[in-house]
Amino acid sequence: MERCGPTERWTRRFGASTFLSTLRARNGRMTERFGPFTFTLGLEVKGDSLIFPVISGRLGPIPLPRVILPRSDAVETVEETPKDPRARFDVALSLPLVGALVRYQGWLMPAD
Repeated sequence: MERCGPTERWTRRFGASTFLSTLRARNGRMTERFGPFTFTLGLEVKGDSLIFPVISGRLGPIPLPRVILPRSDAVETVEETPKDPRARFDVALSLPLVGALVRYQGWLMPAD
């Protein structure tokens, strides 16, 4: 994750493949952009976890019907230890009528 002014650029690497997205706080919501698609994410705290459901989306300026929105089961938790503070995440994405697309898990920790 790299902060770029008001946005965060996320780079995910899966073997030789790279997947990029841009997150931005806008109008009291979080948006994530993947190429021409932009999704608005709800942010919910459940216990000690942060949940990121998709609540709306667009293709360029065109709103996407809710029935075709991807489902995001994304959870972030923080492990606070003096030597090893980490944000852990577990992300599963699926599409209606298609099913599971991808699931990945990982962690972030502050750069020295």
